[in-house]
Amino acid sequence: MQVRSMTIKIGVLAGVACLAAACGSSTSSTSAAPSSAKPSGTHVLAGTFDIAPGTCTTGTATPGGSWFQMLGHGGAVVKNSFGGCANPDYTPLKPGTKGGLVSGTYEPNPTPAFSGSNALADEIVKPVSFFGSDFALATQAVDPQTGKSVPKPSVTSTAGVLSGNLEAIDAAYNGAYFNQGSPKPGGTYPGTTKAVSGTISCSGNYTLEWQSLIVGGAFNGYTGVWHLTGTFVPAAGTSLAKALGC
Repeated sequence: MQVRSMTIKIGVLAGVACLAAACGSSTSSTSAAPSSAKPSGTHVLAGTFDIAPGTCTTGTATPGGSWFQMLGHGGAVVKNSFGGCANPDYTPLKPGTKGGLVSGTYEPNPTPAFSGSNALADEIVKPVSFFGSDFALATQAVDPQTGKSVPKPSVTSTAGVLSGNLEAIDAAYNGAYFNQGSPKPGGTYPGTTKAVSGTISCSGNYTLEWQSLIVGGAFNGYTGVWHLTGTFVPAAGTSLAKALGC
């Protein structure tokens, strides 16, 4: 009887402990944000916008993932049959050694920046072929085309709607540099340049877009269209929920 009594007491105590911890309950994680949660407030996002690689398949009008497109005078698409996309209207992008675009710091061009006509910067995206020569992206304190000082890339979330200053972005191509930021160095939006826009969710999934007028070279007056998508990873020491206000 004494053994049976002790067994009953242990069972009761275990049951009480289980209830206190909400054992087996689907509502035990009260601190987790609900799946419907959306970013709130205004937050400057410091971290890496990891780039999901562009994916192109035959018969697909617009590729998935991240891509670049060039528009000629009047908005006609410049086809790049060297970019590896089934639809040459688009050039798919692949993440570089740092995973993508880092906000709050620079990802500068290497020294040297070229090997022959091919650009070598590979932190933001892997160099990609455009009409037979590789172009690459970088960000640095002094824009190599204009010689103007430019701020570090910054992206802001306002209730999940993205905006930002990416005037530091330059494209190295065929031995020359072409600013592809938005706004342009000096804070202007000339011609077809369009402001940074996009969205981000509490899971960190984002889309970031902008357009930038090309100045100089064989493509003078054309427009670079940039579409980045993937997952935002906040800088070390900051949780995703805190970074986004989720």
